[in-house]
Amino acid sequence: MSGTQLSVESGEGLLDSTEKGVETVVTPLSLSIEENYSRNDWCKLLFQDGYLKVLKHFALSGELQRSNIRAICWKLFLGCLPEDQNQWLEACKQSREAYRLLKDKYIKDPHSDETSLDVTVNNPLSLDEESPWNQYFQDSSLKQTITQDIVRTHPDQMFFRQDEIQTAMLNILFCYAKENLDVGYRQGMHELLAPILFVLYAEIRDDVDNDETLRPELKVVMDPAYIEADAYCLFSELMEGMQQFYLNAILEADFYMARERNGGQQAM
Repeated sequence: MSGTQLSVESGEGLLDSTEKGVETVVTPLSLSIEENYSRNDWCKLLFQDGYLKVLKHFALSGELQRSNIRAICWKLFLGCLPEDQNQWLEACKQSREAYRLLKDKYIKDPHSDETSLDVTVNNPLSLDEESPWNQYFQDSSLKQTITQDIVRTHPDQMFFRQDEIQTAMLNILFCYAKENLDVGYRQGMHELLAPILFVLYAEIRDDVDNDETLRPELKVVMDPAYIEADAYCLFSELMEGMQQFYLNAILEADFYMARERNGGQQAM
């Protein structure tokens, strides 16, 4: 049996690799993080061989909570970023553009809609199915439902009382509901989004462009201008694992409602 063991502090490597026949078993070392482990130390860790396995090890051991790159780690764990750092720039570009297109598609205001000059269709009193006002009123009802939950999100935390944060939450949850009509918006989704936004903002860096110690890939990944778009990507990926839970809840609720209706009809 042969193997190598290298420390994080030395920067020489991160994994304990043991050859076992033709199979290579790679496991994270029993590593610990020093209290003075800096942001730059964590960022360097992202470019070490086998870094993703080590980050997962730190996440499971609870040590990742002391880092200041949790948002990046979540992007890696949930698949918003690929393991290959050379693909980070393109991944960020695609996910952020996708969110921009979603907002353009779903967040519309008929007051500024100049695409239709036919006032018989483009007016709030029109009953025409093609009227943009019909969809606007339906969307307003959905936004009101979402907002009722948002304003109750961690009421003791001033962070979630800020207009900027509540607007970002509304945009993300609304776009997700419109893009995923089979699930829509369900109570509790705001609680899943809340820690994502909190961590993204907590680790925000306004000096990213001027920090010469950061690699170009990290400057793009950590760009504060795209926090809302990055939060949407994280939330969407998280919901991939949670979606079935909500679908099952919907089916269960429909079942009991149907049974109650049938029971009422039989009693009559």
